[in-house]
Amino acid sequence: MLKINGLFQAKVLFLILSFVLLLVFSVNAFAISSAYGSGTPVEIYPGETKDIQLKLMTALGEDNLIIKVELIDNGSIASLTDFNTEYKVNVGEIVLVNLRIGVNKAAKTGEEHNIIIKFSDITPSEAEGSVSFKGSSTISLNVLVAQPELKETKEGIGLFFIFLFLLPMLIIATVIVVWFVVRNRKLSNY
Repeated sequence: MLKINGLFQAKVLFLILSFVLLLVFSVNAFAISSAYGSGTPVEIYPGETKDIQLKLMTALGEDNLIIKVELIDNGSIASLTDFNTEYKVNVGEIVLVNLRIGVNKAAKTGEEHNIIIKFSDITPSEAEGSVSFKGSSTISLNVLVAQPELKETKEGIGLFFIFLFLLPMLIIATVIVVWFVVRNRKLSNY
């Protein structure tokens, strides 16, 4: 049986830990932010087009990154509106990704669509021969076709105006006519 001494074990453990630390420091990380998520779908009315924005940023302590954005599944309703789909994300900056969502007028209330977007780090390696891990992330946006809110009409105000303004005017006009008729009769009796 092979017996391994403590010094050899320590060297192997040191090499493994060194390798793991090198890998940790060569991982690029970024974050994606949106006002919409799993509990908050994008609500859109039939026939409406809506522009939304997703935000890209680097993780703290990271270098500048180049992120490629791909629309994996547009749910037949979405498109990226930016000409270039590769975004340079500088440290401390927030970069906006513009997405347009539109449904036709025939869309039924309650219809749900799913949009899948992939974000990939395509930043070139800094040094030749170095190894770095490139991250990618896929997000899903739910889109819900909602019932348009019914706006109150102002027809009730028109009737209110008639009763509030015109009815007193009519009463005043009637009183004036009656007064003239009665006055003229009194003058003709003398």
